[in-house]
Amino acid sequence: TSCSKHFWTVFRLGIRGGVEVLLVGVHLKAVPNAPRSCAQREAQARVLSDIVREHGFQASREIIIAGDFNDFDASNLDLSGSLPV
Repeated sequence: TSCSKHFWTVFRLGIRGGVEVLLVGVHLKAVPNAPRSCAQREAQARVLSDIVREHGFQASREIIIAGDFNDFDASNLDLSGSLPV
């Protein structure tokens, strides 16, 4: 399973002697209700976990993960009291 919509890079901030940061942009599979969709989303999460472990934790870098996680619970209200659609 590919992660074609994901991006990661490492950069150095010029603070505290140069802090290395792993930046990961994600776009996970939405609505993984069907078995194939669920398997695809879980595979994407495994790939992301490997990237963060190898290029973040093991390299002692700060880590930023941002993007569209497509994660919501239809039973939880949002801040305005509305159900997600």
